[in-house]
Amino acid sequence: MCQKRKLFVRARRFVTYLSVCINLYKQLVRPHLDYAAQAWSPFYEKGKLLLEQVQRRATRLIPEVRHLPYHVRLKHLGLTTLELRKIRGDMLQVYKFLSERNPLSSCNYLKVQCDSQVRGHSKKLVKCFARFDIRKFSFSHRVVNEWNSLPEWVVNSTSVHCFKVNIDKFFHKYGRI
Repeated sequence: MCQKRKLFVRARRFVTYLSVCINLYKQLVRPHLDYAAQAWSPFYEKGKLLLEQVQRRATRLIPEVRHLPYHVRLKHLGLTTLELRKIRGDMLQVYKFLSERNPLSSCNYLKVQCDSQVRGHSKKLVKCFARFDIRKFSFSHRVVNEWNSLPEWVVNSTSVHCFKVNIDKFFHKYGRI
């Protein structure tokens, strides 16, 4: 990670265009932060802040937005927080599991509520009891509340692309982006 940061800083010295700096960040730094985020996602606040600090530093290197607060910088650059990207990636994985677009079987990880319900959507997940932290913060346990809070029109998207568009609309509508 340190080598990529050095490369990004070195390249940024010679490039002052905003769009080029954003592309450098997206191509050199962010793939390392996003790689397998659904599998190794940190669950302690300390780990989350440490990852977010990488993005804070990288956006602060861009001269045009250096003086702005972090969330304003992100909005100006068209970026989202890493936490929101992780949630979006988690929801995308759940959608792929439930719509059988994933080679792994979802029956081992996620349990869909079978009985009829009054509220929510038709693909609600059941949250199993977890005694230890390792289970509480695993993928199949941490996605349940977020997935169940999604509206019907997002969950019943016809394709992966439609799901991405719909979840982004949902996040914009409720001010998460």
